[in-house]
Amino acid sequence: MTLSRLQDSLDLMCATAAPDAAAVAAVDAWSRRTGLALPAAVREFYTTDVSLELSDGGTWTLPFTDLWREFSGDATLWTLDEVLAGMGEEKVCFEADVMRMHHVYFQPAGDDPVLHHHTRGEGWSVEEEPFSGWLFDWFVSYYNDSGSPASFWGPDADHDASEERQPVLPFGNELWLRARDLPVPDAVGQELTRRHGEPTSAGATRYWGMPDGLIQVTGDAGGSAWWLHGDDPAALQRIAESVWSFGDLARTLRSSTMCHDETARKLLATMRA
Repeated sequence: MTLSRLQDSLDLMCATAAPDAAAVAAVDAWSRRTGLALPAAVREFYTTDVSLELSDGGTWTLPFTDLWREFSGDATLWTLDEVLAGMGEEKVCFEADVMRMHHVYFQPAGDDPVLHHHTRGEGWSVEEEPFSGWLFDWFVSYYNDSGSPASFWGPDADHDASEERQPVLPFGNELWLRARDLPVPDAVGQELTRRHGEPTSAGATRYWGMPDGLIQVTGDAGGSAWWLHGDDPAALQRIAESVWSFGDLARTLRSSTMCHDETARKLLATMRA
């Protein structure tokens, strides 16, 4: 198992991932034919199905790209065929606003490529976040939107049914921190268990739940993805302090600039000071 380059988005959306066999086959055939390769994070986005738990106990499974569209407002995402057709260019366009005034391109190199924005009349700019960060911030920016996800809360949704079976999205208070860090030694897992009780597990992910928060760790031999959540600021601070000395978390923990509530960012800055 390889830690997903898009794990932050999966954690925020409480989603599990599985390969889309048809999309994987299409990309593999294209690679054999052209000798080119999609950057790994872009490939994962276009070739993965995700499943979200529903409040009625059911599961909602759809392509990762369709989940993006559920939270996309009026923006347009290029199809896999359109992205593959653009490969070989210096920059590959994959997203645009509804008016086609603003386009987002990825630079087809590296595992998690650099993004370039072009706005008509203003020219080019470079995104600070790579592709995976752009995707995560996109979901964050629409997470609490009253029309997202569109299938449940958009203008064509069955709102009576939505109340009964909406996706479980528990992080709406924006009191969470995330990190990519070193592999998790057995001693760290044992210490978390000593402090917080036996975890529940799903594949490579372990969850330490508590009455007012959560510690979630997904890892493999190459690294780990951490997700911390508190029901209130005091809980988040206590949870963050409890893992502060593990690995390089004191440096790597972060929030998102797309959060409307700055509490988690301010809390983190205060802890570092």
